[in-house]
Amino acid sequence: MAKDRFSQQSEHYQRYRPGYPPAVFKRLATLSPARQRVWDCGCGTGQASVPLSREFDAVFATDLSWQQLRNAQCADNISYCAATADAAPFADASFDMVSVAQALHWFNLPAFFAECDRVLKPGGLLVALTYNLLSVEPDIDPLIQHLYTEVLGDYWDAERRLVDSAYADIDFPFSAEPVDDDEMICHWQRDQLLGYLQTWSGLKQYRKATGKDALSEISPALSASWPDDEVRVVRWPLRCIVRRKALD
Repeated sequence: MAKDRFSQQSEHYQRYRPGYPPAVFKRLATLSPARQRVWDCGCGTGQASVPLSREFDAVFATDLSWQQLRNAQCADNISYCAATADAAPFADASFDMVSVAQALHWFNLPAFFAECDRVLKPGGLLVALTYNLLSVEPDIDPLIQHLYTEVLGDYWDAERRLVDSAYADIDFPFSAEPVDDDEMICHWQRDQLLGYLQTWSGLKQYRKATGKDALSEISPALSASWPDDEVRVVRWPLRCIVRRKALD
């Protein structure tokens, strides 16, 4: 069963997690054999579910956490339900696409891939999106790197290594489809960046183990380099992986 690292502070997660570029889902939809039904697995608060709802007739979005789902963004054609990635409440060969955005590393991969094989129609797509460290400017990036590696290094779950490698170490099923990577971009003030960092699972594990806030390690230097009301561009490299199930 997947670990649940995000039920706590789910409202924080919905507010501060960056959104995905709508153009990514437009491109992915053009590769799909049809645009009737997509399963967004590990949907969190719907960061990918909503843009998917603009490209597909129906989105079925599942997550392990009821707290996340209660804070999810709504649309008329999105159906949310609590379910694990390896026991989907869906019929065989019922989806044109399965999408996983920044969640695959938490899953029991062989069991999840078996579910994908079961629920995807012939020719259907498995799509995985992942992003790692953000980049702001040369005066900010070393602070983020220090927090990620030096302060929180021992508090990340082992699964995080899959994110560090942009899922290069995962043995995906099905045949590869060529697709361009992308990036996510936000225009944030400093407090929005700090809100995002509070959603990191490693930071939560650090607080649980030590009773301290790891952000205190960088917040003075961050405040000195980034004035309160200044807006800066924040970027994340976005890895897009697409695999197509064989036709019968």
